[in-house]
Amino acid sequence: MNGRRPIRVLHCITSLNRGGIETWLLRMLEAMPTERVAMDFVCKGAHVGALADQARALGARVHHVPLRPSHIGYLGGLRQLIVEGRYDLVHDHLEAYSALPVLVARRMGVPVIASYHNTSFAAQTWTGLPVLRQLRAAYAKVSIACALRGSDLVTGCSRAVLASVDPDTRYAAKSRVLRYGIPLPEHGTVAARKAFRADLGIAEGNLVVLHVGRFAEQKNHAGLLRVFAVVLEHVPSAVLVLVGDGPLRAAIERQVSQMGLGAAVRFVGVRDDVPSIMA
Repeated sequence: MNGRRPIRVLHCITSLNRGGIETWLLRMLEAMPTERVAMDFVCKGAHVGALADQARALGARVHHVPLRPSHIGYLGGLRQLIVEGRYDLVHDHLEAYSALPVLVARRMGVPVIASYHNTSFAAQTWTGLPVLRQLRAAYAKVSIACALRGSDLVTGCSRAVLASVDPDTRYAAKSRVLRYGIPLPEHGTVAARKAFRADLGIAEGNLVVLHVGRFAEQKNHAGLLRVFAVVLEHVPSAVLVLVGDGPLRAAIERQVSQMGLGAAVRFVGVRDDVPSIMA
């Protein structure tokens, strides 16, 4: 070591719930040499999320600064965190709310990266209600434009994502595609497969269609159910297993009931043994 302190990075996220981006961030945290980079998180959601303890076990600090309608508490709390944590870089993952970390970081002279992970940013809370949905969409447009203008670097997980936030390629010079990758998990065993099927009452020879994902609009569970209904017409013994949780779970459960698919669909919630389920 040369005696220099590690670069301190603060990731601004909604929460550390189970999801693709959150898993990727944890794998980065796990692989990052701590003598060179220190990663912490600040969550704006109602809670810090189910993976927060894993992040702490890997050496990260997990802060909770809830974002409320006035925004004042979040802006002040984020500024205080950056000062107290002596962060060298802010990495902004807030998408529709991405202007907030960018504004704070720029005012403090701290470099900031704005990252986007989706081509649309559907509301997941009460902001998705009628009228509010349109207001939030307008807010997101202004927020993203502000973040693009003020950030030092813009990343997207694909060219399509970058095109959705910057259709005129005004900020192409400072935009990069950042492809996310995580280590492949170990394969599940035959014994684990049999135990999982037995727990759900699924016969060994039955076709199982597995979907792993958060119950959110972009995951298109509604479309999946329509496709599965066609599968059932050809394979009556097929079973659809839905792994995950989210704001639309209750709505999907109602759709399953309305379509008469209850006997063929299993909701198993959040699981930590997905590789075994996929065996």
